Amino acid sequence: MPFARLPSRPQKRARVCKAHDCREHVGQSSRLASSARCRRCRALGSMMRASHRIGGTTMSAPSVSARIIIAMLAAASGVQAQAGSGGLQYFGGPVVGNAQVFMINWNSDVSAQVQQGMPTFYADILQSDYWSVLSQYATPAPQQLGNGAYTGSTTLLSTQCGTGSGACTLDYTSVTSAIGTRINSDDPAFPALAADGSGRLNTVFVVHFPSNVTIMIQSSRSCVNFGATYDNFQADAAHGNRIVPIAIVPDCGVAAPETVLASGVLADIAVDPQYFFATGWADSVGAGAGFRCASSPPATVLAGGHAYSVSKLWSNTSNACVSGNRIFAGDFEAH
Repeated sequence: MPFARLPSRPQKRARVCKAHDCREHVGQSSRLASSARCRRCRALGSMMRASHRIGGTTMSAPSVSARIIIAMLAAASGVQAQAGSGGLQYFGGPVVGNAQVFMINWNSDVSAQVQQGMPTFYADILQSDYWSVLSQYATPAPQQLGNGAYTGSTTLLSTQCGTGSGACTLDYTSVTSAIGTRINSDDPAFPALAADGSGRLNTVFVVHFPSNVTIMIQSSRSCVNFGATYDNFQADAAHGNRIVPIAIVPDCGVAAPETVLASGVLADIAVDPQYFFATGWADSVGAGAGFRCASSPPATVLAGGHAYSVSKLWSNTSNACVSGNRIFAGDFEAH
């Protein structure tokens, strides 16, 4: 049988981040600020999802209680990721059936290469053989995981770490709050939240930053301690109280190309979009299809007639980190 009785949840969820710790606070910044338990829960959860892909640097994990299992994932530089055993397990939550990716530039200082190149990357990769690796993570709902689409982009006029700000640090919760406020206010630059026929959300927001902006998760710094991560925002009742995944992708330069960071975090969102509320697919320490393979060197894949460097994806079927379902000739390797 493809789905037997659900295994016990990983200890990190039971001991640290229960849904009710944040359910009444997520998306409401004033109440969130008053909840130390919720802030700790969300920060630890994001550290679990932080993708360590910083080449040539020895990275240290944040100091937390030894009983909390955190999947601080490794870079292609050879630091070993703490991947859980047994592949990905299903915990009952949804997947993103057909990801509708909307790209957000934090301000106009986001590099021209990112602003001009990443839209094509998203359009190509979401329709590729590479993305089809994730089709194995269907759910018994039933919910299939198929191709996605790039739906557009916008550039924010951010007041925190805005255009021309110079070196600047930004807490990840500020990013979630800024995007969530625009969702709830029906910002005309943002798309309406898209869902499948059963009401399960397909919209995924991906936020890119200029190189001068450092994202903080407690004391951990982007491009030093982690690469990409994601958070959940709960929209208000007017928007169906939907749980919206928001990817946070810093500019780490050539040490960690944004195509590698973005592909890894998008794969984790696809199989586990509601991490803080209803876990979908994850391994025993919380890593999903992308972050579980963070210690593997990036792969080069062909999508839409373009070659891209991407994170490999974990395949339960192959019991390995792979980069596609077909075998390509020449330099393009898939499994």
